[in-house]
Amino acid sequence: MLDNQEMEIVHTMYGDFTCWKNDLITDQLKAYSAHTRNELAMLSTIIQEGDNILDIGAHIGTFSIPFSFLINNLEKYIH
Repeated sequence: MLDNQEMEIVHTMYGDFTCWKNDLITDQLKAYSAHTRNELAMLSTIIQEGDNILDIGAHIGTFSIPFSFLINNLEKYIH
């Protein structure tokens, strides 16, 4: 089990994420308020409201959660 001292809350444009300290994704969330913003921007041009999306290996949801906002379906979000 992880010790709470190894984790931190990061506030982003998509909500708060519980992250591992000193992790690449955590650093990107802190710096840019999202993980790999270029990929999110590119994918947002093809994802439409009502789409079904599978995010296999979702880590902490840094793609899944923004996608749920794009498809306007946060209530049905599963990761």
